Amino acid sequence: MISCLKHGEGFPVLLLHGFCENREIWKYLLPKLPENFSYITCDIPGFGQSPLPAEKPALSDVAAKFLKYLQGEGITNFGVIGHSMGGYIALSLAKQSGSACRFLCLFHSTAEADSPEKKVNRTKSADFIRKNGKDPFLKTFLPGLYHQAGNWENEVRNIVFDTPEESIIHYTLAMRDRPSHIDFLSGFAGKSLLIAGEYDTFIPADSIRKQAGLAPDGSFYLMKETGHLGMMENPTKAAAIIGDFLKTI
Repeated sequence: MISCLKHGEGFPVLLLHGFCENREIWKYLLPKLPENFSYITCDIPGFGQSPLPAEKPALSDVAAKFLKYLQGEGITNFGVIGHSMGGYIALSLAKQSGSACRFLCLFHSTAEADSPEKKVNRTKSADFIRKNGKDPFLKTFLPGLYHQAGNWENEVRNIVFDTPEESIIHYTLAMRDRPSHIDFLSGFAGKSLLIAGEYDTFIPADSIRKQAGLAPDGSFYLMKETGHLGMMENPTKAAAIIGDFLKTI
């Protein structure tokens, strides 16, 4: 079961949160987005109010679940915005949907697969969590999410620390094992927007800029003074960037 909320009326836009997050991560961004779209915020299985399935799905399987959800809602055309890990799922969803996905926004995310070094680090992280529990891992993970904390810091902390340990381990390994989507992005027929954070320590801005250049109808935006949580660190700017993009759809 996938738990989703719909906001507004208009062309449907699916918003997918990142690792150790839930749909509440969009709460400051949503009210600032254009009103002529219907925004669907969902908890990825294993986060928030969506339980982790017993079969422990790969990211491509999660994408398939979202495609089935959209089809069940009678949605035949849509756009998708994915933050970090949500972007990995968004890419797979767009690929599986054929021409149904009209536009794609990768928000602090990448179409590249993990490097060999990153894969090793993911495995080490999963092993560390199994041995020591989630809290020591999350204490080091949390500060790297943002450049400068705001009055939302405790909210983000609560969201992150509320993530089940089983989900953290599973998705750490699922991200490790995901394939590259560079070829797909390079041939994506719809519009794409790639947003980077100037001080994002997880995904370098230069890498995202290069990927945007590969997309046939791709655009790039660098959020200044921002880390990996642009929708929380500067929701007004993030909404303006996304809003300008949506006006071109």
